[in-house]
Amino acid sequence: MRLILSYAKLGPMAFIAHLDFQQLWWRIFRLAGITLQLTQGYNPRPKMRFASPLATGFQGERELLEVFLGEGEQNVVGRLNSIMPQGLKVLTATEVPLAFPKVTALVD
Repeated sequence: MRLILSYAKLGPMAFIAHLDFQQLWWRIFRLAGITLQLTQGYNPRPKMRFASPLATGFQGERELLEVFLGEGEQNVVGRLNSIMPQGLKVLTATEVPLAFPKVTALVD
């Protein structure tokens, strides 16, 4: 299943660097018990794409994140928001087909 999440990154979250922010998302999904698909390389990583990373110190009210989930995941927004740190909130989750353009193409 492929989802495009819309989220807000406000307040103290603005001061987290992009690579640390990416690891934070991995941990949030793991804590929520949501299974992410992994890449097929030598060092598998969760399959996720940020539309455009924010520079450190900038806030975003509607940022986009594309994730590939395991089958049958339910209530993703509620499960994520229940454990989000202050300043981070998932606004929407939209399931899109695999043939849909990458989230990075939607921003251009």
